[in-house]
Amino acid sequence: MGKGTLKGIDKVVEKIIKDKTTMTAAEFKAMKSIKPKKPSKYRNVKVSIYKNAKVKFIPFGSKSTIGMKGYVKPLSVNQCWKGKRFKTDIYNDYEELLLRNLPDMVIPKPPYGIEFVFGFSSASSDWDNPCKPLQDILQKRYGFNDKLIKQAKVTINKVAKGEEFFEFALYSLS
Repeated sequence: MGKGTLKGIDKVVEKIIKDKTTMTAAEFKAMKSIKPKKPSKYRNVKVSIYKNAKVKFIPFGSKSTIGMKGYVKPLSVNQCWKGKRFKTDIYNDYEELLLRNLPDMVIPKPPYGIEFVFGFSSASSDWDNPCKPLQDILQKRYGFNDKLIKQAKVTINKVAKGEEFFEFALYSLS
C-alpha cells in the first residue's frame, strides 16, 4: 500500500468494503500516517461580524468636501475575494452594511482627492489593504468613478480592540 497517499486509503477502504473484513494493524498504522491536506485559510471563514450589524456614521465636510466617520471595523482586501473573481461572504456582508447605512451626500466635482483614516486594533495591519474595498463601496453608493481620484492620503491609527473605525473625505481638486 502507498504510504502517505490518498490512493493507499482508497485501496484499504475498498478492501474492507469488498471483503467485509477489519483492518490489520499495519493497514491502520499506514492509514493514520496519511496527513490530510490543510484546508485553505478562506474555506472555513469565521461568521461575519458585518451580518445584521449596526453601524454609526458621523458626517462632516463643507461645500467642496464630503466626509464620513464610520464606527465599523475596516475590511482588509485579503478578506474580500475567494480566488481571483468571487467576493467572500464577509465582503458581501460588509458591503451590504455600508450601502444600507451610509447617508445620502452630494458629491463634489471631479477630479477627486480622497483621504482615509483607519483605526486598527492590530499593529500589523497593512495601510493599503482596506482602501480598495472601501473605495469600491463608496463608488457604488455615491455614483462616482474611482478612476477620477487623482490624489489620496491614508493614515493609520492604533486603537483598542472593538474600537476599530474608518473615516473618509472625498474632495474636489479643481
